[in-house]
Amino acid sequence: MLTIPAGADFILRRLMENGFDAYVVGGCVRDSLLGLFPHDWDICTSARPEQMQAVFADCRVIETGLKHGTLTVLHDRIPYEVTTFRVDGGYTDHRHPDSVSFVSNVVDDLARRDFTVNAMAWNPQTGLVDAFHGQEDLRAGIIRAVGDPKTRFTEDALRILRALRFASVYSFRIDDATSQAAHDLRHTLTDVAAERIRVELAKLLCGQGAADILRAYPDVLFVLLPQLRAMHGFDQHISLTLPPLSTLYLSVPAARKPRTAKAENKAAEKPAKPAAKKTAKTTAKTAAPAADAGTEAAPKRRGRPPKAKTTV
Repeated sequence: MLTIPAGADFILRRLMENGFDAYVVGGCVRDSLLGLFPHDWDICTSARPEQMQAVFADCRVIETGLKHGTLTVLHDRIPYEVTTFRVDGGYTDHRHPDSVSFVSNVVDDLARRDFTVNAMAWNPQTGLVDAFHGQEDLRAGIIRAVGDPKTRFTEDALRILRALRFASVYSFRIDDATSQAAHDLRHTLTDVAAERIRVELAKLLCGQGAADILRAYPDVLFVLLPQLRAMHGFDQHISLTLPPLSTLYLSVPAARKPRTAKAENKAAEKPAKPAAKKTAKTTAKTAAPAADAGTEAAPKRRGRPPKAKTTV
């Protein structure tokens, strides 16, 4: 049993009350089964776009992509994408389907999706629809393409990077056949827009399993960032293990502060001051006794001497 937000529940029930099949689908189902909180709730339905518009005539609806059967229904100002069950045509640009065909069966819709963990649907009446064993792969921690992985990656090259991103974020491993297809078709990533690459790469690098994925797929990374190829296989310098700083400071006498190497070098370079030479004037001044021991010497006046008065 999944706990879904009020908006998604409203849309599902409204569609089903009007005689259509409707499910929450994709990443929201995956994350819910993992015990995570989904950020987006996508819905798929047997209703065609014009039928959805009639069903939600009293709601605010945005025509997100009528060509691909997608509308956005707003409930309490929260958007929910609702898409008609469909199958995709060819992918000339390795990114978007050239055409789509609407179907009435949810399993046909799930068959076009990228990975088994994303090819699950759920509604409160029928429960979980899992024709490709996505829940089993979730439990095993495996990212596996739906059907033939080469076909999935040829259709949409971004799926290669998505496979690596999911494996990094969830610390999953990639199925052997899916992994080999990612290596073989990595060059097709050059057909993907840079902004889409940036989003997936940023999520990959922030994943808990990022280090393992980067080590296992450097050839894929080099397609995106060829400047890093020269670093491949470079042995990192091993840093020396030093004792704690507290131990180092305790070994220094308390009366003397430790000097830096720079200060030591500066002190060594500084020449010693020559001994002061005694002049005859200094010696005479020191040796001469006071003229009158009983009379104090008159204090010296500072400043200019006074001018002599002239008498006329």
